[in-house]
Amino acid sequence: MSSSRQKISNSTSTSDSNQAKYTFMFRYMKIIAILAQFPSLLQILKTLQTQSSGDISVPGLGVALFCSLSWLFYAIRLKDQPLIMSYLLCSLLTVINLIVTIIFL
Repeated sequence: MSSSRQKISNSTSTSDSNQAKYTFMFRYMKIIAILAQFPSLLQILKTLQTQSSGDISVPGLGVALFCSLSWLFYAIRLKDQPLIMSYLLCSLLTVINLIVTIIFL
């Protein structure tokens, strides 16, 4: 009887350990989802500061928007919160970047 209690106890501690690892990874990926968008934000700020967007490809931004929206819909379907957060931010910043780029062409 004590052997089966020990097995249950070991499986519970393994489950708790896996849950802790998953929770850490989930939080880590949320942070990465936000940090990954800084290059787009920096590009927008540079374009606004210089009021020039001649070196930015509008078709390239269009492709980036299509890809980020595709990933966003996929993430929503998976109900994967870090991916949803990442690609929602990415899509939003890409739209802003596209608008700012077109304004300052």
